[in-house]
Amino acid sequence: MQGEGVDVKACLPNYDASKMMEKEEFMFTIVEKLLPFMQNVDPTGKVVNDLIPDGFYLVGDSNNPQHEWTKAIIDSVRNITHITPPDADGTICGEPITQEGVFIVPSAKFNLCSSVSGA
Repeated sequence: MQGEGVDVKACLPNYDASKMMEKEEFMFTIVEKLLPFMQNVDPTGKVVNDLIPDGFYLVGDSNNPQHEWTKAIIDSVRNITHITPPDADGTICGEPITQEGVFIVPSAKFNLCSSVSGA
C-alpha cells in the first residue's frame, strides 16, 4: 500500500500506553483511516467502491484448489447471503472464476492466510 500513496503508519491509531484501547476501537480506527484510499469517486461525487465486490466469495489456492470444499462452502453460505456475481468480464477481483463465487490464485504469491498454514 505504500507504493499506492498510502502512508500505512499514518493509518495506525495513536498509541498511548496509559490508555487501554479495545480491539474493536483499534480496528475501526485503522479502517476509518484507510477507507478514503479504498474508495473511488465518480464524476458526480458519488462513492463507487468497486474495489470490494458485493457478496460472499472465496479465493482458492492454485496449488491446492479444493473444488469440492469451496463448492460446499458456497452452497452453505448461499442460505445466509448472496454470492458475489462475476463482473461483465466474467471475473471477481480481476480473476477468472472457476465456479460460482470462487476464483483461484497462487496463495503464497499474495500472502493469503492459507499459504501460512498450508491449509
